[in-house]
Formats: sequence, C-alpha cells, structure tokens
Amino acid sequence: MAVLHAEVFSESLMRKVPLTCLIPADKCDYANLANEKPTPRPYRTLYLLHGAFGSETDYLMNSRIAAYADQYKVAIIMPAGENHFYLDGRSGVSDFGTFVGSELVEITRRLFPLSEKREDTGIAGLSMGGYGAVVNGLMHPETFGSIGMLSAALIQERVINSTFEEPMPLFNRRYYQEIYKDIDAIKGSELDYQQQISKMAKAGQTIPNFFICCGEEDVACIDDARNYHALLEELGIAHHYHEGPGGHDWNYWDENLAKLLAWFTQTK
Repeated sequence: MAVLHAEVFSESLMRKVPLTCLIPADKCDYANLANEKPTPRPYRTLYLLHGAFGSETDYLMNSRIAAYADQYKVAIIMPAGENHFYLDGRSGVSDFGTFVGSELVEITRRLFPLSEKREDTGIAGLSMGGYGAVVNGLMHPETFGSIGMLSAALIQERVINSTFEEPMPLFNRRYYQEIYKDIDAIKGSELDYQQQISKMAKAGQTIPNFFICCGEEDVACIDDARNYHALLEELGIAHHYHEGPGGHDWNYWDENLAKLLAWFTQTK
C-alpha cells in the first residue's frame, strides 16, 4: 500500500488542493513477497470525505484506514474539504461540490490506476463528510455506485431554520449563507437529499447503494440517520443500515470504517 500526500490544482476552487491517497501497490505489498497473486488492476476506489474542523489527513491520523485499505485492496482518496460541507458556494471560487463530485474523480483517474466503472467507485464520509457524500453521490449517480454515511450531519432543516443569533459560528445563518448559494432554494433542489432520492426512486432512476450507520449515543445525528433509513425503507430502496453503541467520535468511526470497506468490496 502506497501512502501519498499530494497537491492538485482545481479549476473549481482556483487553487491547489491537498490530498491524502492510499493506493494498492503490488510491489510494495507483503503479500507479493510471499509470491501471492497480485491485486487485479484497475482498483476499486472510495472517495472519503472528512468532517468539520478536519483535514485530508484525519483518517490516516485517527483511524486504521491504511490497514483496512490494504486488507481489501481498495484505493482511498481523501481530499481537503475545509468547512464547506462539500457544496458549491456563492463566490464562484469555492465550488467544493463540483470538485469532489466530478473534478477530483477525473484528476485521480488520470494519476492512478483506478477503475472507471460505476460499481467500483464510491463516495463516503463521516459527519460533515457524510452530508457531502449523500448530496454529491445523488447528484452524480452515473459516477458513484455506492454512498457511505457514517454519523452523517444531515443538517438541511437546521440550515433552513437557522438564525443570526446562534452563538456557535458553524450553526449561524451567516456561515450557511457563505457555503450555500441560496438557503431559501434548498427545499426541492438537488441539494435536498430527501426529495432528490424520492424523485429518483419515482422516476425509476439508478440509485447508488447505501451504507448508513450511527452511534446510539450520537445525540446530534442518530435521529436523522433513523429518519433517512425510514425514508429509504418507505421508498423500497435496498440499503445497509445499522446502529449500535457509540458516539460522535473516532472510536465509533474506526470500527465502522472497517465495516464500510468490507461492505463496499462486496457490492455490485
């Protein structure tokens, strides 16, 4: 497994963006030293998005993601998303949605031996990254065959009902005005992860596979996870859902990253 720290220029963001990449590398693998059969190329790929206040190195520093990627021979691409919830912003030079949803995929497929098949390509994340995964995964179902949501911060209603009086900067309406083009236009738009999946299901469109999990002690996210699970069941959309002991922390996420990669390698 090769661990690479890189910078790529993004036209969507008008600057260089740092990435942490885990790429299976047969000549570097212990299995190859034992003359075992090398992993077939091109590689299945998971675009893994970090949470708020985080960076592209979060997973590598706080979880065993490198070991899991090596075990399942999956390429992992982890971009810097800052605190923008992986959305196209108002400025025109902070289009994080366009970056992770299309540009990053194109760039990394040119750089590395990654599969271009939809069923081999997934997008996932924790907390803010889980939000970015579901929004961008549903906007690009032709690219992503799988969506992984770990303790996803499904903040739509909070954003719509936000006020300028909220003392926490990340929950203040002024902040949301910076990262959303138009808060009043969220409902019913392609950013509306509830309406979007409903429209896709009713239209008979191809829908990505879903992996959803949340800790039972995660008071900020568990109700939203349960509600989205219920919506998928109501729409008849097959998906993997589980909840169990745990909070909004790396102990829970590390355990479930292993489950996510095991699930991802088995989906078609």
